[in-house]
Amino acid sequence: VVSGVEQFGHCQIDSGTTLSYIPEAAYRRIQYVLRVHYCHLAVFSVFCEHKNRAMFIEDDMPCVRGVQYPKGYPVFYWQLDGRYSVAVPPEAYLKQQPNPSNSSESHFCFGIRPLTDNQELLQGDSILGDTFMAA
Repeated sequence: VVSGVEQFGHCQIDSGTTLSYIPEAAYRRIQYVLRVHYCHLAVFSVFCEHKNRAMFIEDDMPCVRGVQYPKGYPVFYWQLDGRYSVAVPPEAYLKQQPNPSNSSESHFCFGIRPLTDNQELLQGDSILGDTFMAA
């Protein structure tokens, strides 16, 4: 979907960061692919014309409720330095959080954000946090 320093920026891997932040242009490209191919999946419906009623927003992230990780979500592949490919399954990029109103279920939220959400990072760079490290 995106590749190279021009689109993805220089990348930092930070196990102390919960989410992953990527340049806004790369995030928009990912949104486009998710909108074209994955609107039927509740979390990704936030990017689509018709929102899935199971999807809700929590802490600016699209989320769904469930007792286990949602099924059918794609694996993302991060290509590092053109030589290393890392598979990032939904269990890594869907951040699991406790449901405060029902202890038997969790919230699963899309843990990849556009870089503009975190002003402390340099424009054009990426930071791969726990949503990447779990892979």
